Amino acid sequence: MFTFRAVVLWIHLAAIIVWVGGMIVVPFVAMPAVRRFAGEHLAPERAAALIETLARRFQRFSRELFFTILLTGIFNLINAGWLTNFSYPTMYLQLVGAKFILFLTMGVNQAWYSLKLVPQGKTRTALWSALANAALAAVVLYLGLKLRFG
Repeated sequence: MFTFRAVVLWIHLAAIIVWVGGMIVVPFVAMPAVRRFAGEHLAPERAAALIETLARRFQRFSRELFFTILLTGIFNLINAGWLTNFSYPTMYLQLVGAKFILFLTMGVNQAWYSLKLVPQGKTRTALWSALANAALAAVVLYLGLKLRFG
């Protein structure tokens, strides 16, 4: 059924897909390709500027997705409460709390990746940071499915 709730859920899931997909594609596909291209065709300072620009643009887009996910997640939580007179089961609240803490951790890690690691050229640490966020994303997605399907 096409409802406001369904639209908000779709926006929530689409933002998650794009955010997590970007966290995987940017460090593991785009950055290596840019580094290779820049290393072959640009002066080192221009290559560094190109890489920093890519990280800054992804960070800006990532921040918008982060807040979209946060706001639609809050809406989904309120809507779930509305349907049950706000009597959430303890297990539900524990899952939401764990999901929220991991989500915030991912946001902080993403900001650290884009604002500190990439501009400073810390490639190895940046890749570990991206891998950590991919693992956290898998856990958060699992918790989200657990909320929906028990």
